[in-house]
Amino acid sequence: MAAAESCPFGSCSATSSTPRGGSPSAGAAHVSVHDADGAGSGRPRSDNRGYGPAEEIVDVRDFVVSDLRAQPRFLADVADRIWRAWWREEGVPLETLRRGVEQSLVPGAVPTALVAHRGDLFLGTASVIDSDMEQRPLYRPWVAAVWVEAEQRGRGIGAALVEAAATVAFAGGVECVYLCATPRNAAFYERLGWRRIEADVAGLDIFCLPRAA
Repeated sequence: MAAAESCPFGSCSATSSTPRGGSPSAGAAHVSVHDADGAGSGRPRSDNRGYGPAEEIVDVRDFVVSDLRAQPRFLADVADRIWRAWWREEGVPLETLRRGVEQSLVPGAVPTALVAHRGDLFLGTASVIDSDMEQRPLYRPWVAAVWVEAEQRGRGIGAALVEAAATVAFAGGVECVYLCATPRNAAFYERLGWRRIEADVAGLDIFCLPRAA
């Protein structure tokens, strides 16, 4: 992934968060996460415990980070960007990827897809998924498929998406959230508080963000 990246539906990111990718801009943006009812929400990996309204992550600036369930009109954009960044060259059909993203519309379970937008303008996306590296099946959940539109990078959108995705994951009660990225994107995630726990696993570094004490 390139641009700002991590990895979804089994892919790494591009601000994307990166495993197959690049890196988003660093400034932390002020956003809120909205669920299908307009309230913030966090969803656990496998059941509904802890699922419900959550506080805003930070105040809204000039863009919002929403749960895709609340803004399904962006589903095609999310699927297209993930496909182009990580799966097109693998020969995976766009329709297959779209069906994977549609799983994020099912209530109360991982995966969850987030979308950054300014009104009807799509700005970027990130996902929370159960597992992102077959080499590390015990690590879960993961922030993955972090992507920010090229012309929108450098405005804090990538950082906001990563923060929002981690907040959703922690709402499920986990103590650590994982993310994989290319070494060139390591500094970006470290600035956001992620700790590198493994290097060069299939060419990617693995990061963990522990729950705040």
